[in-house]
Amino acid sequence: MKNIFVFVFILLQVDVWCQDADYNTSLNCHINPYERQHNSSFADDIGRASFKFNVDKGGDCSGTLINQNVVGSELKQYFITAWHCLKSGDNCTGEKDFVDEDTQFQFFFNYQSNGASNDIPMNAQGRRSRQSDLTYNDGYRYYHQSTVRLVKRFQCLNGDMALLEIVKPIPPHFKVYYAGWSPTNVYFQVPLVQFHHPRGDIKKVNRASTYSRNTSLMATGCRTITKVIDVLFGWIWKRRWKTEVICNYIDPPFYTIPIYNYGTTQPGSSGSGIFNYNRRYIADLNGGLSSNSCGLPEATFVGKFYRFYQTGAVKKALNPKNSAWVDQAGIPGGETVCYPVLNDIYGEYFPRQDYQPTESFIDVRSKSTISTSRTQRLKVYNRADVLFQAIDEIKLEPGFIVEPGASFKAEIGGNCDIYNGIQQQPHSTNMSLLFSDFDN
Repeated sequence: MKNIFVFVFILLQVDVWCQDADYNTSLNCHINPYERQHNSSFADDIGRASFKFNVDKGGDCSGTLINQNVVGSELKQYFITAWHCLKSGDNCTGEKDFVDEDTQFQFFFNYQSNGASNDIPMNAQGRRSRQSDLTYNDGYRYYHQSTVRLVKRFQCLNGDMALLEIVKPIPPHFKVYYAGWSPTNVYFQVPLVQFHHPRGDIKKVNRASTYSRNTSLMATGCRTITKVIDVLFGWIWKRRWKTEVICNYIDPPFYTIPIYNYGTTQPGSSGSGIFNYNRRYIADLNGGLSSNSCGLPEATFVGKFYRFYQTGAVKKALNPKNSAWVDQAGIPGGETVCYPVLNDIYGEYFPRQDYQPTESFIDVRSKSTISTSRTQRLKVYNRADVLFQAIDEIKLEPGFIVEPGASFKAEIGGNCDIYNGIQQQPHSTNMSLLFSDFDN
């Protein structure tokens, strides 16, 4: 039997917001993801893979969700950032790192403007409500808190990169994307694109039309040794011994971006992903000779992902099937279109077009069932357009709220399957329930 159970009530509430966070603190030469038309297609997918995060013991940094060569049901919430974001001191020195099973990380997805203006809704600016015991996701619309699991890190001469897993499931209505990647060191088609959160501000984008591959081997671990010289050569050279310097040589761990076409980097940009023109992840921002000002050249160092991928732990995580073609070509990006089951879901469903002007639809799909939480509210806000679709059952518990002016549809059926990729499933016409301009 296919069922939709609905228990709905409306809660009216007036919010007064306070407490500025990092909103609108970056330099004014930064470019928003949708400010220029040629960035829009990048922002629609790999832009959704980019986010800011912080940890109680550290500051703001940027990171990127990374796709894996798996079926959708096996997709894990892996992300890459700079290792120095996860510890005190610099990349090589400092106290104990922040990554342990008890440390809570705060993740901020879709923290961006939908156009050229920096104006975003008040309740998305990192402010909290004084008139309610609800903190509205800590003053952010797409806030997620979780512990993390460290998979692999590079530090010091190896580089400045870390692969981690977000343990707690990211809510489905966040509509996050998992970036594709390239495992090779071939010359990448430019321009390069970078999404980041300078000074913890809303998301910005940089573009670069040139970069240096830094292919000359770098000497490390050099030591001086003394050798005894053969008697004959010793008589000729008038010496009985000689010294030599012996070194290990490695591929330099970073590319160099000498200058951006627009944008710059600031504290908070660290760990952000660098993508080639084919939307493949190739590097993360490590640091460099940043001017931290507008209009001046800078030498930016970005960690080589292909070196990181060659380690056993990273390859096993991202290519667990050990597919040879993936080792050569990498994989494209993707997103979870349909979940195995969604139970006890909750959260604030805001209009998607407030951060992504090319899309207004929020679809949440399950191969089995969808049920909302009995203890935490799920609220669909004015102007939001939401679809729940499940094969077997949808259950909307008390605490499910639809504001006037919102559109909500619950639907049984559809051609929903576990799929890790870009795909919009067709809507079914079976047993649908529509809330449009819902009122009291």
